[in-house]
Amino acid sequence: MKKYLLLLISFCSLMHCQKEEISIGSNTSEVFYLQNNHAAMPIRVHGNTASKTFMMMIHGGPGGDAIIYRTDYVRQNLESEFAVVYWDQRNSGVSQGGANSSFNQVADFVEDFEKVVVLLKKRYGADISIFVNGHSWGGHLVPAFLQKDNNQYSVKGWIQTAGAHNIPLLNELSWKMQLDKANLEIAANHDVDEWTKIREYCMSIKPPFVAEVSLDLNKNAAKSEGLTEEIPKAKYDNKYFNDQYRENRTPFSLLLLQSLNPVPKTLANEIFKGAQLSDHMDLIVIPTLLLYGKYDYICPAGLGDDIENRIKSAYKKKVVFEKSGHGMMAGADEAAYWDEIKQFMRKFK
Repeated sequence: MKKYLLLLISFCSLMHCQKEEISIGSNTSEVFYLQNNHAAMPIRVHGNTASKTFMMMIHGGPGGDAIIYRTDYVRQNLESEFAVVYWDQRNSGVSQGGANSSFNQVADFVEDFEKVVVLLKKRYGADISIFVNGHSWGGHLVPAFLQKDNNQYSVKGWIQTAGAHNIPLLNELSWKMQLDKANLEIAANHDVDEWTKIREYCMSIKPPFVAEVSLDLNKNAAKSEGLTEEIPKAKYDNKYFNDQYRENRTPFSLLLLQSLNPVPKTLANEIFKGAQLSDHMDLIVIPTLLLYGKYDYICPAGLGDDIENRIKSAYKKKVVFEKSGHGMMAGADEAAYWDEIKQFMRKFK
């Protein structure tokens, strides 16, 4: 027995075996990976882990990345009080494992999500409070996670940030919003050529929309937002986010390669065929905060009304930010947006 023990000690010495150090403090900064179904997904945790209160940022896409949400404002005003979890989903950000086309259904992302929650509680303590914040596509993934089994009871609250939980409803709201705005802007002689193109396209289609039309509406929604003068210029530019990638040791070349990955686009095409989670919203009973931009043509604020009317949560609050489009967390309403989240987390942690 001693011989085998000595061999084990020698092997560990050669391989530098050691127990992983887990950071608990007011200024934690660490990265670890979830490995599941041929994917290795980075999970970055920044901020006050000693608070035992964590917010998971569930990014958009499919195929986006999480670190773009870590702005200067978040570092200074959210991470000082809570811990923020930046998880790159499979086939997204700088996740590894290649194009896992065999694991590219919403259910596969939900399974990953479940395991991230388990991993966080294993790492930082079973008593931590977790809040889940889904943006855009992330706002489809989060309610899919919450509606499955007892998943909602593993977290303290749901923050829906301009989420795409119901594609048919999203399409109809976006179509009407683009058409109405185009009529107003053309009458006011603003960017007439561009708005005329958007209006003509909207007038050439009618609901219900097939997947191809849904994707075109989504592209026009982004154009409409860019033409809307009521949205002040974005606070953060491309250089800022490129610096973010470098600072977080996220190779830009990997992100570029990730953008060429056809798998997220395949999932998006499937979702835009008409995926909707409204029918089972009545299953959700945990505290819910619904946050939308007044000029969001991509995921219009009316989606929040649908959720608010269907969930059975004792606490539910909807806020529409008056100077925002789809990215309210990093624009003119940045401080107001994050203040709503901080109040919500303080209340239910």
